[in-house]
Amino acid sequence: MVELNFTSVLVVSDLHLRGPEDPNQQLFSSFLTERVAADPSCVLLIAGDLFDFWYAIDAQVPPHCQELFERLTELPSVHWLEGNHDIGQSRVLPRQGGLSIHARSLSFSCGSHSIHLCHGDRLDRADLGHRVLRSLMDSRAVHRLARGIGAARVQSIGAALSERARSGRGPMDPRDPRWLQAARADAAERQSRGVGLSVRGHGHYLGWWPEGLICLGDWLELHSYLELSANDSTPRLRCYRPGAAQDPVLCSRPRGEVREDGARRSA
Repeated sequence: MVELNFTSVLVVSDLHLRGPEDPNQQLFSSFLTERVAADPSCVLLIAGDLFDFWYAIDAQVPPHCQELFERLTELPSVHWLEGNHDIGQSRVLPRQGGLSIHARSLSFSCGSHSIHLCHGDRLDRADLGHRVLRSLMDSRAVHRLARGIGAARVQSIGAALSERARSGRGPMDPRDPRWLQAARADAAERQSRGVGLSVRGHGHYLGWWPEGLICLGDWLELHSYLELSANDSTPRLRCYRPGAAQDPVLCSRPRGEVREDGARRSA
């Protein structure tokens, strides 16, 4: 686990970007220009599922990922954590420019806050199906099989499965109350050991819970991100608005789940 200290941090998750023609990718590129590159001290943390699907077989970047990948390497400091839609990059891609890729999690501090960041797909230990699938995807045997199939076919299969899940026809429900319960329990346990904030993606929940759990929302609909500064003790969940002088604050204290307009979502 990597331990770092930052003074200015923006955290995003679950962008599920699909290429240069994807409106969300175009919006994220604007975010990189206006919110990240504009501040030389800013560190961008990506908590998994940057792309809709990329199973890395070797150091070759898929065509639909190349433009954004190169953009990230040009920024001063980016840390990308693998999710369950982007797997294996840390194994085959070295640090390039300002971009570092991590397999699981980051522990870091920002001002007075001690923070643990991970994608979050491994938190629900009762979800045996996902745990087995993830173990298989991480295994050398599947990696060798994927190399035999070929990167293009693997990418095509994975993209089709991602589209099926997102459309609601598949078995995956990203907003699973059981996952949220597991995430809160994990955050409470970490809080008892001195971790102030547990920041998570994966669940597509947006909010801040008393256990120190902050869920990042997503960029499929919410375009949300977490802002941390060593010069300001208040973490803020914001919603990106291109061209705005300052993005609206959705949440700046523990309130449970919130909506994209910042109102508290009913339990």
